[in-house]
Amino acid sequence: MRKIIWLLVISFSITSCTEIIQLDLRNNKSEVVVEASMATANEIRVLLSRSVNLDESNTFPLLTGAQVSISDENNNTEVLTEIEPGVYQSITTKGIEGKRYFLDLIVNNQSISATSTMPSIVPFTDMVVEKGSVFGPIGGNTNTDNTEYYEIKVLFNDPVEEVNYYRFVEFINNEKQQEYIYDDRLNNGKDVEIVLFRFDRLLKTEDVVRIEMQTITKEFYVYLSSLNDLRNSARSGSTPANPVTNMQGTSLGYFNTYTSQSKEYIIE
Repeated sequence: MRKIIWLLVISFSITSCTEIIQLDLRNNKSEVVVEASMATANEIRVLLSRSVNLDESNTFPLLTGAQVSISDENNNTEVLTEIEPGVYQSITTKGIEGKRYFLDLIVNNQSISATSTMPSIVPFTDMVVEKGSVFGPIGGNTNTDNTEYYEIKVLFNDPVEEVNYYRFVEFINNEKQQEYIYDDRLNNGKDVEIVLFRFDRLLKTEDVVRIEMQTITKEFYVYLSSLNDLRNSARSGSTPANPVTNMQGTSLGYFNTYTSQSKEYIIE
C-alpha cells in the first residue's frame, strides 16, 4: 500500500487531557464535572467534582457519596466503589472491544448519564525514534548538557471498513509531555506513518521514550478538538465556552472508552 506521511497539526500543551478547562462565566451556576475513562481490559474510573466561578479559587470540590453504576448491552450492571474521595472505580467490569457501555450517576439527587461504545483495536505497528535537525537553539536550550533533538514517528495500518479516531500520548521517563489527536479522513485503509511533531523534544542517553496509541470514539475526539479550540480562543480573548460533551444532565465532562497500546525506546 502507498505510504502517507502526516505532520500532526493538532496537539496539546503539557497538561493531561483529562483536565477540564473551566471557562464558565462568573456567577454562573456551579455544575457537576464528570471525567470517566475505561480502556480495554481495564476498569472504569470516574472522577466527580464541581465547577467553580472565575472569581473563586482554582480548586474544584470533589463530590463524595454519589451513586455511580456501569452497565453493558447485555444488561450486566455493577455499582462502582468510591476508592478515594470523589474517585469511583469498577471491580469486575472491564473494557471489551466493540461493547456498548452505559454510565449512570446520581449526584445530590441530580441524574447524569452517558453512553460509549468501545472501539476496535488498530494494531500499533512500529515506533521510530531518530535524531532530527532544527535551526537555532530549541526553547532557549544551547545544548550544553549533551541533549539532542529527536523526531518520533508512529506507524499503523488504518482499517478500510470503518472511520477511526486516534490519540497518541508521549511520555519521557514516565512523565507525560504532549498528546496528539488524528482522524483517518484522508488516509482511510492505508499504511500510515505519522510524525509526532514537536520542536522542543530534547533527549539524552538513557532517556526512555514511550508512546501510547489509543483508538478513541468520535465523541471523545470531538471533545478533545473542542477543548483545543477553546484553549486557542481563550488566548485570543474570545468569549468563553465549554468543550463539547457526551454527558446528559451536565454540560461539563466526558465518558471515554478507548483501546490502549504502548511502545518504548531507550536513547542510546
